Amino acid sequence: MLVTVIEDSTDTVKLVAQALGIRGEKFGIQAIVTAPFFDAEIEKDIAGFKPDLIILDLLLDHTTASGFHVLRQIKDSKLLHMIPVLICSSHIIDSAHGNKLRNKAIDIGAADAVYKSLRPEELSPVLERILRANVEKNVNESP
Repeated sequence: MLVTVIEDSTDTVKLVAQALGIRGEKFGIQAIVTAPFFDAEIEKDIAGFKPDLIILDLLLDHTTASGFHVLRQIKDSKLLHMIPVLICSSHIIDSAHGNKLRNKAIDIGAADAVYKSLRPEELSPVLERILRANVEKNVNESP
């Protein structure tokens, strides 16, 4: 399994590595530390890595707008739009505002949005569910 993590913190990259380790399979992680921009070079780097999943933080600068901007660019990309995106953000909390952000992310095209401070054993089943749903979707869409 290959996962791209678009994040401004190495802590999330470590969390993802631990969660993938729990699953007991080989994995690779592409860590992209990005300001609130997403250009053709980053898009090509991700496409060349061929991830099974992209994990994206919403707060890439001082506002969640930066993460939503990158999510839109991924979902508009001819190279990346089919890759499921999991939003992993400290702003996705159990509150009206957190639920609003989660719903917005899903409306844009994220597979799910979870609270960033999950422990690896909590994140692992989320990854499993998203990847399983993506496999099923691809099987159903095959001619």
